[in-house]
Amino acid sequence: MTKTPNVAEENSSEPDTHSWFQRMLKATVSGPRFDRMKRETQEWQVACATCGRGKDLWSAGGVRTRGFGRNHAKGFCAGCNEVRSIVVTKRT
Repeated sequence: MTKTPNVAEENSSEPDTHSWFQRMLKATVSGPRFDRMKRETQEWQVACATCGRGKDLWSAGGVRTRGFGRNHAKGFCAGCNEVRSIVVTKRT
């Protein structure tokens, strides 16, 4: 049985760096909807509450769509090299 080539794999020159949840989401939702979710998620930032080190939520492997307000979670901070309180906020 021959495997049908994936057009996205053939045309993509960059490696797939999505988290497992982002890959699952990409496989289950339509292309335009996935792109919208990615754009919305990139508007959010995760930052360590202690040292302030942060990056956009999509780069951290997260997904947030149609969200509002602040969210707090526990996560590993590379700056503190410890598990810290992580704050998720929308960029202004």
